[in-house]
Amino acid sequence: MMWLWAVPGGALIAVVVLVTGTFLAWIVPLVVGVALVVWPHLDGYHRVAGYGPTGFDDALYFSAGTLTVLGYGDLTPDTPAQKLLAVCVAALGFALFAALATYLIELITGLTVRNRFALAVHDQVHGSDGVGLIVRSLTAEGVDITRQRCADWAADLRAIEDTVRRYPLVALTYRPRRPDYDLEPALEHVIEATVAALLTARCATWRGLGPRAPAVAARRRAG
Repeated sequence: MMWLWAVPGGALIAVVVLVTGTFLAWIVPLVVGVALVVWPHLDGYHRVAGYGPTGFDDALYFSAGTLTVLGYGDLTPDTPAQKLLAVCVAALGFALFAALATYLIELITGLTVRNRFALAVHDQVHGSDGVGLIVRSLTAEGVDITRQRCADWAADLRAIEDTVRRYPLVALTYRPRRPDYDLEPALEHVIEATVAALLTARCATWRGLGPRAPAVAARRRAG
């Protein structure tokens, strides 16, 4: 959970509230719907001694317990149809929790990808800017390494853009606590480097940058 250190307090609260709200929006209608199906048949359910008369609150209790795969056993179906319904409801509840866990994992993965990109650009720039990075890369590493760096930027930005499109909650953590995880300066450096690469590619010596720099420019709005 180290990614939490890169999330500002307000954004973290918003993420928790929205994820919780999304889960409740899934589970509450299901609980109520199953309860409405079970309620008319509760008289035929087996109850432990001393349970007393049943009502809609008992239907909600049975529905919630079955959907969350708890099933306390004090109220159980007797007929084959109701038993089949309970099994299907439990399977649906399990699938729902699995979907929520998958969503949270994808959300955390998206934050990790975004933070890793910002940190990588921050480390590459070394307190300079994108123009200085391109100049140093071309003179010290050569055009092939610089071209590969531009290709990596384009791929990373494409992944971030796709993640934000599928999981908009990633955008709520836009301002991290650590400046080296801040995406905005990283994007500014990438834009500077892209312009420098496009201009440098006009020179015959560095023409190999030409095919890669436009790919970065096309992805620079990701985030």
